[in-house]
Amino acid sequence: MLTLTRTVESWCFRQIKYPVGDWLVVLLAALLITGCVAPIEVKTERDAGQLVIDGFITDGQGPHKVRLSRTSNKKQLSEPVVGALVVLRDHLGQSELLQETAEGVYTHIGDNIKPVSGGAYHLEITLGSAKYATRPDTLPALVGSDTAWFRVSRRNGLQVVDVLAASTLPKSDKPLFIQWVVEEVYLFSPIDFPDPFNSIPPSCFVFAMADPQRLNLYDGRQFNATFIEQHLLAQRDVDHTFLERHFFNIYQRSLSEPAFRYWFQVDQVANQSGSIFDLPPAPVLGNGFRVGDSSEQVLGYFAAVKEDTTRFNTYRADFPDIWMDPCIYERFKPIERYPRECVNCLEQRGATYEKPPYFY
Repeated sequence: MLTLTRTVESWCFRQIKYPVGDWLVVLLAALLITGCVAPIEVKTERDAGQLVIDGFITDGQGPHKVRLSRTSNKKQLSEPVVGALVVLRDHLGQSELLQETAEGVYTHIGDNIKPVSGGAYHLEITLGSAKYATRPDTLPALVGSDTAWFRVSRRNGLQVVDVLAASTLPKSDKPLFIQWVVEEVYLFSPIDFPDPFNSIPPSCFVFAMADPQRLNLYDGRQFNATFIEQHLLAQRDVDHTFLERHFFNIYQRSLSEPAFRYWFQVDQVANQSGSIFDLPPAPVLGNGFRVGDSSEQVLGYFAAVKEDTTRFNTYRADFPDIWMDPCIYERFKPIERYPRECVNCLEQRGATYEKPPYFY
């Protein structure tokens, strides 16, 4: 349970799941009432073809990305929206065109708009003759900091990595609304097939959400903590991806109250192997709308957040009973019998050849 004076003795995040059909939505039954977040999956109806706006901007280093997609009945995945005109606007009347850097991904890489605390930011989106926008979201003034580490535990007899943090929160006269997100970035090497030139194929850097169904929120209206001691932020099964350098990035994000209210209501459509970027958010209305047509529902949220980043990495030696590497070359084994990512590591979702600056 959560005990709050100036120090929080413990922090509990608890998930309760009731699978009851093909379309599941994770709804929050209670937040910080008993010191636990309890997402509950319930059945809901969903229409295909709804626009989903998912992204945020910070006053930190970019680039900042926005993903546009449409809900689909196909495999419960969103389909990327390409060819949109996406403009970022601020409270001063300045604007900047976002560039489409991948299918459905629009990136703020310019320097015309430099987000600041107290500033309000929104998107204007043109898709053919249809125009969409998001209501302005205000970037908070304060955010805390984390100290993060991991431990190896067991779940259902298998090794898992528990991502833990101790969090310091700033003093504030106004309630703080905090969200923690854990990203993993790991090195993945494809098969080194024998060749006459003895060339070694390049490795990929793979980006993913470490525990995409876990929602970590702090509601400053309920508590006024200055320290949270050892709270669990993510759990990740140990597999062959831990054979090489594996980083965990912990983002503490200070949200506006409307953004917090959105995440309070909905985590994500349930999919054990997906993430917030793979699946359309649950049909809870965010801050997007179609201009001139209030009957069309727009999903997702574009937020302005203040962010603090903490990271650590793991090594192969940290996991004594790690799985066998599926990308080891075996003589006479046909190439089609290897996993596709072992032949071309870019086949993995979130894979890139671009090395993160912190990766060593």
